[in-house]
Amino acid sequence: MDVRHNGGGSQSASIHLLRYLVEKPFVYYSNADFVGKKKKIEGEEPVNPYENRYDGKIYFLIDGVGNSTTGHFMSIAKVLNLGTIIGEELGSNQFCSAGGQMLRLSNTKLIYTVADNTHESMATSLPDERGILPDLFITQSIDDYLNKIDSVMNSTLKLIVKNE
Repeated sequence: MDVRHNGGGSQSASIHLLRYLVEKPFVYYSNADFVGKKKKIEGEEPVNPYENRYDGKIYFLIDGVGNSTTGHFMSIAKVLNLGTIIGEELGSNQFCSAGGQMLRLSNTKLIYTVADNTHESMATSLPDERGILPDLFITQSIDDYLNKIDSVMNSTLKLIVKNE
């Protein structure tokens, strides 16, 4: 499952996919806090796995880009030990802030956003100051990148063949 270069998105997609991968019910969010919230949102209540779930080996490919919900998804995959995580430290983790107000600096005109909501997955045992760490660290060299060689994918495919 390749989640590299993933900017994130709705928790609904992550929850839907996780329901095919988990064996037991799970709660997606340990905390979801934002202005105007009046009731629990999707992911704060227990979610049941699908009956026709996938029960084979799973390999997750990650990199430094995976943001927002990608961090939630991969943090849950990590703490539930759903498969082997391969690649580089993910660009996010179980803790995510978003939304907010866009502002512009007066001199440089640089635009920045100040978040006004917080969402944290159920993987509260993981450190807040690091991205999700792979089980197997594999980095893409600049030469491989320039030559369009996907060293992370190639290593993963070799591992799959080895483990069959």
